[in-house]
Amino acid sequence: MSRRPRSVRLFTRGAVACVTCHWVRRWLDRHGVRVHESDVTLERAARDQLRQLTNADLPVPTLLLPDGRVVVGPGPATLESLFGASGWRG
Repeated sequence: MSRRPRSVRLFTRGAVACVTCHWVRRWLDRHGVRVHESDVTLERAARDQLRQLTNADLPVPTLLLPDGRVVVGPGPATLESLFGASGWRG
């Protein structure tokens, strides 16, 4: 059984511009996952890294897990399988 990540890097376009990014951030916060958020509209290095990781034109939200896995556009089922649902606080 693999350990669940306790932290993640989240590439976004900012919470105001990306409703899905905001939802993923809230989900992670509510589940006790430490988030290092990188707004690709403000940070050139984040834009460059995201393009390199995904070979795509800035798909957000995207997660970079500590083990190097990249998850593009995570939904509820994906987040629950990666991080578990035990920390849900409604």
